[in-house]
Amino acid sequence: YTWDSRRLDAAPPEWLKNVIYLSIFWAFFIHTVTALIYCALPGRDYWLTAIMAARFLASAFCSGPAILLLLLLLLKRLTGFDPAKEALRGLTIIIVYALGANIFFFLLELFTALYSGMPGHAHPMAFLFAMPEHWPSWAMRAAAVMAISAFWLLALPRTRQHPVLLPLGLCLLVAATWIDKGLIIMVAGFTPNVFGRITPYTPS
Repeated sequence: YTWDSRRLDAAPPEWLKNVIYLSIFWAFFIHTVTALIYCALPGRDYWLTAIMAARFLASAFCSGPAILLLLLLLLKRLTGFDPAKEALRGLTIIIVYALGANIFFFLLELFTALYSGMPGHAHPMAFLFAMPEHWPSWAMRAAAVMAISAFWLLALPRTRQHPVLLPLGLCLLVAATWIDKGLIIMVAGFTPNVFGRITPYTPS
């Protein structure tokens, strides 16, 4: 609707703004409910954390706008559609703050698991970072490097405004989030199993 209104040089309908605001609340509650389903399972220590919902929201509010910004940049290149600089700047600021919060929340999880030494929380973290014989360890290390690199590229104004480094940072961010929330969160939730054993898992 917005694109069509802009093409016709007309103002978008008033109800559209209300739908946009409503979608923000929908996104907030959908991710919260999903996280609560995970963290309400006491048998899965990796998921049993009070900040699971906050981690879901932080990752969603950095990766979602990152995908949207990548699409806008692609539209600009392919069709000549030129989004307002204020919109691009606003999206980038949201991405940087949400990504920073996402990294900070994971560091809190890491500190709590390793400093407390509680086996249920420490063992999944050791599996994710200190067992290179299993592929999730390599995947999580790669995700950590990509997330930190993306934050560095997007936080600095010089690199954030670069026509090549901006899309690179966004792609790194999306890849890191997909590994963390789309793949590793499931594997780590079931590893080690209830008998304390590590069962190798190959994605199929």
